[in-house]
Amino acid sequence: MKSEAILRDDQRILDPIMERNRFVVSPIRTGWLDEALASLDRAMFLDENDPRLAYVFAVGLQSTGALEQALEVIDQALERHPYARELLVAAVSYLVEADRIAEAQSRADQVLALEPENADICRLLESLGLRSILE
Repeated sequence: MKSEAILRDDQRILDPIMERNRFVVSPIRTGWLDEALASLDRAMFLDENDPRLAYVFAVGLQSTGALEQALEVIDQALERHPYARELLVAAVSYLVEADRIAEAQSRADQVLALEPENADICRLLESLGLRSILE
């Protein structure tokens, strides 16, 4: 999957996110995916104010092939946290993976509005075949 490879390769964006979510990502990496996803689902319900939980939950869902469910989690979280960069970047990547390019570009424009000079984000958007400057 192109978007998964791009997200994995762009460590400058992901490393800080994954470091902050070590307690959740560790069970996923050790093969306890079902248990980790169940815990994340409960944690998101209990703490809707932490967009990182939604991000990690969406990544876990996407890794199991539940792409549409991951996008739903991201969309719901973005309603509460419209400026959460990691959620926006994941939305862009997953929308491209789902071949929903117009929606991906719309989310990309939101990311660019937040960080128009961020070279890492511009490179990521270009690698996904999206416009990397606001028009």
